[in-house]
Amino acid sequence: KGELLLQQRGRKKKTWPLVWYNSCCGHPMLNESNIDAAKRRLQFELGISDADVFEIISDFRYKVKLDNIVENEICPILIGFTDQKPLINKEEANDIEWLAWNKFTKDVKTNPERYSPWCVLETEQLKNNENFLSLYKQFTS
Repeated sequence: KGELLLQQRGRKKKTWPLVWYNSCCGHPMLNESNIDAAKRRLQFELGISDADVFEIISDFRYKVKLDNIVENEICPILIGFTDQKPLINKEEANDIEWLAWNKFTKDVKTNPERYSPWCVLETEQLKNNENFLSLYKQFTS
């Protein structure tokens, strides 16, 4: 439908509990590709086992601080398309929400405090990314 699946972080998360952010996050295991890691996390966090996943930006980095915790991450940005209904892992996510891409980008600009810092930064990277926009058009037409 061209909507983005957002996840509200679980209330027991050490950083940014109950903040909205991208669909899922994780780290690759030894010798695991970023796409395989994304598929593993989609299954674990959202019960999604059938998705077309693409790596859009391989070298995205961010550094943010909250209280006494600093996150300094290299986070490739991947996107996926699926028709599968999510099944939330309550240890990971408190809630999910589907938003149209245009509505989401407007909300991030208007209400950035609602979202994790990395989600805001990633959105800026994707808004004008030709590869993302081409895939988005291909899968939502």
